[in-house]
Amino acid sequence: MIRNVPSYYSNYPIYWNLSTHYRNLTFTFKYEKVKIKINMKNKKSHIKKEERFLIEKMLKAGKGVTEIARLLERGISSISEEISRNGGKDKYNSTSAHINATERQEAKKANQNKVSKSTKLQSLIMKYRQDGMSPEKISVLLKSKKQKTLDVSPKSIRKFLKHITI
Repeated sequence: MIRNVPSYYSNYPIYWNLSTHYRNLTFTFKYEKVKIKINMKNKKSHIKKEERFLIEKMLKAGKGVTEIARLLERGISSISEEISRNGGKDKYNSTSAHINATERQEAKKANQNKVSKSTKLQSLIMKYRQDGMSPEKISVLLKSKKQKTLDVSPKSIRKFLKHITI
């Protein structure tokens, strides 16, 4: 079953087709037609750039969070958080939202390995490693110094040592 729902964005009519068996969304603007296929089998994945584009267009068309979530087969809270995190219903911009999300994901990855960011930590680990200490012992020793910046897991130390030896 395909439904055509008319809406308006900047005086240009938009129509989107929604297929119930698989994700097929088609936007038709006055001068161009944009067709986007979205496979939503894994609902725990990050919101994609195409989905952010659709969120922006549906918000401009006056759609509510619940309807957007239903059309994209996402949780209502996921869509609500995405919108509120990136300017709200009136100021949501898919391009800047995608840039912000990418930056947040990169920041999470960078925070996971403190060793690669700190030269002080790297020199301490190399010194202890030359003394024959295991990553577990190095981790315990660094934690005993009671400094938050020196609190490193043995796994992070092994990961650092692996990249040094390669």
